[in-house]
Amino acid sequence: MSDVVQRLVATGKWSEETAWLSERAGHRCEYCGLDLFASVANYKSFQVDHIVPVSKGGDPNSRDNKAVACRTCNFNLKSRWNPRDACTSDDRDALIAAVRAYIQGREQHYLKEVASMRAIAVGEQA
Repeated sequence: MSDVVQRLVATGKWSEETAWLSERAGHRCEYCGLDLFASVANYKSFQVDHIVPVSKGGDPNSRDNKAVACRTCNFNLKSRWNPRDACTSDDRDALIAAVRAYIQGREQHYLKEVASMRAIAVGEQA
């Protein structure tokens, strides 16, 4: 166990597995790169995601099927989407790349929605 993992576990707030997963990910969301230690909001959005959802046949116990994610990516954008639908490989890096691409597409959709809502809000205030 690395020194960082040991020190995180010693706080009593981290399990060994979660600390290990976080260190492997560089303490960033593996989908969007958000630094999960940069702010309270980021830290409180820390989640562990099953890359291939358990409901879609993903191994619930495999570290290779787990990724550190922010709540926005995990819950709001990816949810139960199965990267195997877009990726023919079970390679962890390939599956994460598929999730990143999917999330980027969802973000583009929501950017259009946000722009529409902003136009309404600005128009109502004018």
